[in-house]
Amino acid sequence: MDKRALIVANSRYDDSHFDPLPAAAADAEQLAEVLGDPAIGGFTVAILDDHDQRSVMRELESFFKQAGHDDLLLLHLSLHGWKDRSGHLHFVVRDTERDYLSSTAIPASFVNERMLQSGSRRIVLMLDCCYSGAFGAVMVHRSASPPQVDVTEPFSGSGRIVLTASTALQYAHEEEQEVRSSRTRSQPAVFTSAVVAGLRDGSADLDGDGLISVSELYDYVTVQVAARLPDQTPTLSVDSVRGGPIYVARSPRYVAGDLLTELRSATAERQAWKRIGALHLVERLLGSVREATRDAARQALTGLLADGDREVASRALRLWHQRGLGEPPVVSQPRPVRPPHPGAVGRPVVGIDFGTTNSAIGLLEGGDVRLIPNPEGELITPSVVAITPDGRTLVGAPAKRQAVTNAAHTVRSVKLNLGTDWSVQRGDVRYTAEDIAALILSRLYQDAEAYVDGALYGAVLTVPAYFNHVQRHALAHAADAAGINVLRIVNEPTAAAMTYGLNRGSQESTVLMFDLGGGTFDVSLLEIGEGICEVKATAGDNHLGGDDWDLRLAEHLGTVVRRKSGVDLTGDPVANQRLKEAAEAAKIELSATTTTAGSSG
Repeated sequence: MDKRALIVANSRYDDSHFDPLPAAAADAEQLAEVLGDPAIGGFTVAILDDHDQRSVMRELESFFKQAGHDDLLLLHLSLHGWKDRSGHLHFVVRDTERDYLSSTAIPASFVNERMLQSGSRRIVLMLDCCYSGAFGAVMVHRSASPPQVDVTEPFSGSGRIVLTASTALQYAHEEEQEVRSSRTRSQPAVFTSAVVAGLRDGSADLDGDGLISVSELYDYVTVQVAARLPDQTPTLSVDSVRGGPIYVARSPRYVAGDLLTELRSATAERQAWKRIGALHLVERLLGSVREATRDAARQALTGLLADGDREVASRALRLWHQRGLGEPPVVSQPRPVRPPHPGAVGRPVVGIDFGTTNSAIGLLEGGDVRLIPNPEGELITPSVVAITPDGRTLVGAPAKRQAVTNAAHTVRSVKLNLGTDWSVQRGDVRYTAEDIAALILSRLYQDAEAYVDGALYGAVLTVPAYFNHVQRHALAHAADAAGINVLRIVNEPTAAAMTYGLNRGSQESTVLMFDLGGGTFDVSLLEIGEGICEVKATAGDNHLGGDDWDLRLAEHLGTVVRRKSGVDLTGDPVANQRLKEAAEAAKIELSATTTTAGSSG
């Protein structure tokens, strides 16, 4: 079995209609370096840099034609993508003429045909090809063509995986200060830089088994791209790939012993939510190519089948059947769960809703949930943290009030950055997303302890259903840093179902949950039966919420002020903050009435 990679990159264009792409050369060099490293990719790599159409088409045909059945082929395209009047996608090379695409560009259909006729049944196509003109002063969009094109569509077929920079051609970004000038070759495009980073240091090895699959690489790249460019979403299309996952690289930082130690520790944790978290690791390791790793994962799963917690055991059994492991072993007696800490008796447990815009904490009193007020007397606390010039931190309403005068060091919506490398720095002190989240959680927990006039035993946290293992772990780590004993992490739609008593019936049912928050909008499909709520599917928009209503209302108020008084408040941060506060107040009031009078003070 051979592993061969072909990287086609084009920086210069003879037709002035196509802007130069200074990053394309760096894309090719850096990707070739990691793919060709025997300790990482182990590919035999060829690069076509600024070649003409005829030579590129010949090399593409040769690349696919010479492949054996078991060969792994990886084709990476880093160039302009363009669509003709018929809606057909073309790849633009050095001598392509915009007015004669059919005869001078490379049709996507040509690449598709070469892939279909190839002897290889394992082909990975990576398209970082949506280049075009400038976006603002600091971004270059790939393909300024107004129509949106799903770039995975021309590549449906057998035994192929297509990984793209975005869902539509105009949203693949390239960092660039000046579009028309050349730049340092060491600055790769956003999408490819994430691919290179994930392979180079092993960060894309999400399951820790020492190997990086295409699906793992996609998950890693998606998070990294979203952290820098929220409006860009890479896509993954898998078609009829047989024989298990396709691995493209080894992780240089893999240590098997540490991973198995972590697995054994996680399955023995006292808190049920941590043992549920261990199932994510078990599932990943069951797909390892290493027999010893698979055996260890199966043994761990067997132990969880007998877990004393009903939900843990149920999820373990579901995973057993999903992996096709045959008849589950007979459980003679439940796995013993460690007894509660002696100090837990009589100490309250709280629930924390850590939100994008606002957060809340509550406890069970007299058979009903009571939300705990903060020092300002409010039942919700803004998820806002500010770092003052003297290094102090403010949380909640105090932080929100000074946002106008300290905008650069006031952090909002940190929930969306959990599990990423985002950070904010003031002076010599650097705060990660987990650090900021810990400050908010600590404030909520202290409010609760003040309310009950004593220590709490622990907390149950809620998270969006779409949160992956990395994001859940980041929130749990933030809670631990805040001194909170996390008893369980529950999906937000599941918590909502429990609140409305939907899990108490004996009959199975299917429920659709809508969750419109301050910063995000989620829709989840749940199956409920035998007291268990299972999230079957989830979708939504991570950047749509009540804040967007506030912004639109504030813009409307600003337009009214400009029309009536001739004063433009766009450049006045204090006035803009007042408009936003007036807009939020108006929005809340409009929830109970059809009209309201707004005032910005």
